[in-house]
Amino acid sequence: MKAIHLKRPAVLVGLVAVAFGAVLVVSTAASAALPNPLVGQPGLVPSATSGGPNDAPTFTTTRPCATGTQTADVDAVDPSGLFGQQIGPSISGFDATQGPFTGTIVNMHGIQDAFGEGGTAAAYEIAIYCHALAGDGGTPLDYVIVDFKADGTWTMRFGSGPVQTQTSVSGPTNVSSNTNVTLTATVTPATAVGSVQFKDGSANLGGPVAVSGGTAQFSTATLADGPHPITAVFTPTDSTAFAPSTSDVFTVTVGGLTGTETITVNVPSSEGTLTLTVSPTAVTMSTAALSADNTTFESTGTLSDVTVNDGRNQSHPGWRASGQVQDFTGPATIDGNSLGWTPMVKTPNPALDISAGPAILPGTNPGLKQGSGLASAPAGAGLGTTVLSAGLDLKVPATQAAGNYSTTLTITLLPTA
Repeated sequence: MKAIHLKRPAVLVGLVAVAFGAVLVVSTAASAALPNPLVGQPGLVPSATSGGPNDAPTFTTTRPCATGTQTADVDAVDPSGLFGQQIGPSISGFDATQGPFTGTIVNMHGIQDAFGEGGTAAAYEIAIYCHALAGDGGTPLDYVIVDFKADGTWTMRFGSGPVQTQTSVSGPTNVSSNTNVTLTATVTPATAVGSVQFKDGSANLGGPVAVSGGTAQFSTATLADGPHPITAVFTPTDSTAFAPSTSDVFTVTVGGLTGTETITVNVPSSEGTLTLTVSPTAVTMSTAALSADNTTFESTGTLSDVTVNDGRNQSHPGWRASGQVQDFTGPATIDGNSLGWTPMVKTPNPALDISAGPAILPGTNPGLKQGSGLASAPAGAGLGTTVLSAGLDLKVPATQAAGNYSTTLTITLLPTA
């Protein structure tokens, strides 16, 4: 297909037709036992710390999963620790390893139902588990504790200690005498509930200001001429949920004589475009071969060239290419997750700063049917021309109906900033 040009953040999509002489079937991975008590780090931050049975809060981790993670799941562990229950959609390994990430918890009533304790007051651990392989027990990352009352309402607490907070203060650094000065305190995580006391040295500036959405503001026009060491002190409403914190000193200087000069310069635009070109050549897989134990057929092939050209010389936002396959059609239907791939950078760009995506084994669920990274360039990288490809591997049971099968693989290119 022809190249698609991108001047503003948008989605680039290409279609690759894949012809197969065999079929695919998805295998389901068994869930492993989870440890109790959890050995992860307390601090999984929910979008709400209390609610009712039909609420479905989101959560944010304090850190990413380790490199090599295939998927990250949010699980609930019952008080006995005998088994765990997945309570939200899985997060892809690519998204889970790039930095702290966000996911969703199913409605809270479903947690009690999953353990057969609806209508009973109980406590559960909610944790993120990072899985390097399908079906393994996973490595615990962050967790919180949820306490249910008999009526289904719940509150969150943070295990062995409150969530640590950080507070910073900002504002103008130099102002004229008798000028109104607005100071802004930022508290992270933004879900922290409490108030901020602005201070000039050891003296309070007004009274405490409630934090809303992670920020609090205070304005004054009474600062005397001279330097003022401003700090912001965050005090949580519930000290068992969030820890207090104090900002670094931010100096505001009032008074003095100032003047300005205007300096101009013209920097010409040399911003190019981001383009995606997908080879129109269909992929023909090898004739499926029967395994030695007569249980499966396996077929292999190579993805036709996918070319990314990034000429955004001034913005350097980076990019990410991914692929998603549909179910195969033919004499019968084949689940797209039966197709695996091993991404490769066939021809690297001049800076050699492109990373191939993770390998996906045939039968992995979630797998290529849900989408997976083909290659990526972080912000500041990826300029020039890069040619991508992937080794394809397909496994089907020996009982699969014979015949020709085909599917469509969609290649998507996104700027990452």
